[in-house]
Amino acid sequence: MSVCACKKAELKKPSTVNMQFEINTDESEFSSLKFKSAELILQTFTIVGKRIEGANISFNRILNAPLNVMLDSETNIDELKFDIPQGEYTELIINFDGITSSYNGKYKPSNSATVDVVFELENAHDFSIVCDENNQTDLIKLDKKNDKTIDIELNPKNWFEYVTIDQLDNAEVINGNNGNGQGNNTVLINATNNITIYNSILSNISSGNKASIK
Repeated sequence: MSVCACKKAELKKPSTVNMQFEINTDESEFSSLKFKSAELILQTFTIVGKRIEGANISFNRILNAPLNVMLDSETNIDELKFDIPQGEYTELIINFDGITSSYNGKYKPSNSATVDVVFELENAHDFSIVCDENNQTDLIKLDKKNDKTIDIELNPKNWFEYVTIDQLDNAEVINGNNGNGQGNNTVLINATNNITIYNSILSNISSGNKASIK
């Protein structure tokens, strides 16, 4: 077999790539607003990439049924495991649709007790996130000998960047538990509740999300 043929064969050998999800719970940003948990349901997931050598890749996974994703940064999503040709990639991009999702946190208003915050995306939203490797911008190297994991971090705190403290302090509150928290009042943000805040978040929902290979 020629050297060229051997090289092409090597570039076709797969490297296993797992997917994990999490949300940003960094309390150093916007300290009055904290997110602790989220629920995400998706049905399609795509990973596309550009290699220095070998053909570019595009894998589209359409799930048989909507998938409820764990956002705990620890659980590999079996339905989203890919065998990707090894090589040096100049770009890997993750695309997925959130059919529905909700993000649960706490907010401490300026002049009252802490309330629950629930942000709901009731309609499908497409996320597109560029991967990096260990927070570096260098080449992404996939090797058949070493499995990799892509950690996808959604950043609801960052989505609130253009929501003012005054808007949150004066948001419409649902009294009582409403199924969330332990009796706290709830600021529910969705397409029919606190609409101004909802639209502000939507305009910024592509910001701050990350996908890092580890």
